[in-house]
Amino acid sequence: MKHVLLFTLLLGAVTLQAQESENDKRIIPKGIWNVGGDFSVGLNNQESTNQISIRNSDRFSFSVLPRVGYVFADNWMLGLKAGYSHSKSNLERIDNGTFTGESESKGESVTVAPYVRRYFSVGKNLLINMQGEFEYSASWSETISDTAERSTGQADQFALSIRPGVTYFVSKNLAFESSFGVLQYGTYKSDYSDGGRTENSGFNLSLDSSNLFFGLSYYF
Repeated sequence: MKHVLLFTLLLGAVTLQAQESENDKRIIPKGIWNVGGDFSVGLNNQESTNQISIRNSDRFSFSVLPRVGYVFADNWMLGLKAGYSHSKSNLERIDNGTFTGESESKGESVTVAPYVRRYFSVGKNLLINMQGEFEYSASWSETISDTAERSTGQADQFALSIRPGVTYFVSKNLAFESSFGVLQYGTYKSDYSDGGRTENSGFNLSLDSSNLFFGLSYYF
């Protein structure tokens, strides 16, 4: 429902702005600097059941990504973002109507990502953008359970991503920005305290709340 509302609002804004003349459309000129940041929060609750068991899980996550960019040609920006993210989840197990245990998992990561962004002018205040990124992330995890030993893990991820977004100027220099979803190809390697290892790679298209970002940018 959130995504339907977001796209509906975006479509309405684009339709209204498209009625303006070409001369009224905003251009991000060469030589402009940009500083800003994105903030994301995700909440998820899931219940899975079968004839004998119930699994209830809750997950909370957030990320903060400050960034800086330079417009090297009209409506083209080259930039760098870095950030931190945190997640926490709880799992409760019920078998044959009896509580049988619970576990808690925590994770955190740091990210560095150079990017290039292309703006598409829609109106005097509204621009659509498409951002390509090369991203490196290092992450750490911990799982504590009442039925198993504490386990930890460390992972490295490299990814090439494309993120669509929108920029809306609320004043001459200040803009509200949002990106929604990601098309990504990545490689992932992780090592665990029990000696295990996971390696995978592939494409991913995601529209969930963990890839919905909101932020403010200042252009000068």
